[in-house]
Amino acid sequence: MKFAEHNHTPQASFLPGALIGRVLSLILLLGVSSFPGSKAVGQLSDVIETFPTGLNPAALTSDGANIWVVCSGGVNKLRASDGADLGTFATGGGGGVDDVFDGENIWVTNDVGTVGKLRASDGALLGVFEVNDPFAIGFDGTSIWVTSVSDSTVTKLRASDGMLEIPSR
Repeated sequence: MKFAEHNHTPQASFLPGALIGRVLSLILLLGVSSFPGSKAVGQLSDVIETFPTGLNPAALTSDGANIWVVCSGGVNKLRASDGADLGTFATGGGGGVDDVFDGENIWVTNDVGTVGKLRASDGALLGVFEVNDPFAIGFDGTSIWVTSVSDSTVTKLRASDGMLEIPSR
């Protein structure tokens, strides 16, 4: 779960990835204990490797084989095993903000009021869905959940077709 405080003016400066420029640092902290109370801290020497990506990397998710990095102008697909650039794919408009994998597809929130659905196997854009001021995105095993910053709501979309889910009462 991601939390952020911001004024949500669409500009690269509020994106965490903008701070790291064109290089996405994939960091693996070695030797960090999983025991409660562990105080292990990663060192610069713990960086395994860095991989170039698109401008202003903002968020990332994994489909198990690949890392999908939300960047200005699309989502960049990197092979997880070696960081090879497998392409940059359109997300349905504007700059991407966040992404999630639903087991089959990559969903990306865009700063123009849309959510894009891409097929993970080839990056094909399967649909673009309107959501008011989308920001963070999550998947609960059945549905896609999208925060709407300007009206303080969460929108629930069916993962199967992107349609708005209206709860029965």
